[in-house]
Amino acid sequence: VETAKSTSDQPTLIKIRTTIGYGSKNEGTSATHGAPLKPDDLSQAKTDVYGLGTDEPFTVSEDVKEFFEKRTKEVGAKCDAW
Repeated sequence: VETAKSTSDQPTLIKIRTTIGYGSKNEGTSATHGAPLKPDDLSQAKTDVYGLGTDEPFTVSEDVKEFFEKRTKEVGAKCDAW
């Protein structure tokens, strides 16, 4: 990534390898492609792999909410000044 950032005279390509369905019981299989995880699989991935400690289908932690609220105000002030 640092090499790509420092190259300004030509386009750069950053190649990464990922695992489809990382953290799922079906990790690495086509079963995770284009289909939602089953509730038990989603729960396991959230708690065991990502340490989220929640079974909620969608959550935003308080620190993330606070960051975006603060950032929205900062950007809004810059727009107003502009």
